[in-house]
Amino acid sequence: MDALYIEGFNLVSEAMNVVVDGKASKAQVLESCLGYLTVGEQHEAHYRLIFGESDAGYVPSEEAIAARDEAFAKLVQVAGSYLADEASHSERRQMALDVWAIVHGYVSISHHVALTHDKDLDWKSMALRVVETQLDATAKVVS
Repeated sequence: MDALYIEGFNLVSEAMNVVVDGKASKAQVLESCLGYLTVGEQHEAHYRLIFGESDAGYVPSEEAIAARDEAFAKLVQVAGSYLADEASHSERRQMALDVWAIVHGYVSISHHVALTHDKDLDWKSMALRVVETQLDATAKVVS
């Protein structure tokens, strides 16, 4: 289970591997989010495992927890760097949590059985639109 858990978070981390030199552009944050959404779509079993949906009794090892933390740190680095230079670590972390809640929510909803009948639903575009709105709103508040 640990190997699959680590592999799942490595997939997420690699998918968000957008080169950010200094301040991230909105396009770079959205590209990172699209990578996350694609992992959720293409690797549903991994995704369910890393978020505790497939085996509630599984407890990740320290190595697995490190892989999880590295993936979240990547999100903080990318999403947080969209904010103004003077933004605090706390503000950057909050931005990452907000973005994560959005993309994770959309991935989880897309996995829900009730939505499988609606083939025209473009949940990736919906998620990216909400992330973009969040980025714009947060950047205005912080700057």
